[in-house]
Amino acid sequence: MIRYCLAIFFVGLIFLSCADRSNLRVTADGFTSKESIKYGAKYKTSAIHIEKEDIDRLKIRLYNSLADTNPTDRVRRWEEIEKLSGNNLFAFILKTDYRIIPEFLDFTFTWDNKPIELFMRSYAVTLSGRTNQRISSGMSWNNSSFYFYPIDTRPYVAYPMVSSTSYIDLDLEDSYLFLFMIPQDSLLPGSHILRVVSPMGGMIDFEWKN
Repeated sequence: MIRYCLAIFFVGLIFLSCADRSNLRVTADGFTSKESIKYGAKYKTSAIHIEKEDIDRLKIRLYNSLADTNPTDRVRRWEEIEKLSGNNLFAFILKTDYRIIPEFLDFTFTWDNKPIELFMRSYAVTLSGRTNQRISSGMSWNNSSFYFYPIDTRPYVAYPMVSSTSYIDLDLEDSYLFLFMIPQDSLLPGSHILRVVSPMGGMIDFEWKN
């Protein structure tokens, strides 16, 4: 179980780190407190263009998600994932404070005011962490063998004794990825708008330029 969870973490981490360079720009954010109530106070949204070199990593996430949900048409969907290629793949990503029921994940999408069909929705748990180290330097009390440790913010310790404590802060995020393919004739050079409308009626616009 631990190995499986770590696999999900590393796949999500690699994919998301590669996706950062392809983020679409938010031009209008109409999500309100209604979305915060459903998704949590710390929820985040983004939209990305999937680069060709990232498609293999995307497939791994989709395969894992398909195996977890186990739909009746899983063989057909698996074969569709195998065929993913090209530069017309885009995704909307929703990170929430907890898992969300399907009714509140029923987003609608348009590309330049034309409806687009969702290819697949996938779920993954992403884990982010940071390592912190607290260092205290020992100072002798009146030249005795007793040392005390004041807070020391210097990069290097010069006192004769050192007390060091390391700890890791971990954050779990529930991540939903909504993948769709944009027709090639809708990717002409210029500015394009991806509009996302939540089940609660909130709307976000993302701009992509090619």
